[in-house]
Amino acid sequence: MDDAPLWQRAEFLVHRPDCAQASSDRLLTDREALEMLADPEVAGSCDVCRPDTILRQLR
Repeated sequence: MDDAPLWQRAEFLVHRPDCAQASSDRLLTDREALEMLADPEVAGSCDVCRPDTILRQLR
């Protein structure tokens, strides 16, 4: 069993568009980001830009 937090085991990290850690691979809509963050094994929230704090208002 992996003892790492789920966000560290996630396949992707979700960033805000202005995050210095973000790559320009693909921009997500707010809905897509919320869907990805709903499953912590799929995506985690960047610790630098914390998109979950902004998206939380949209739920």
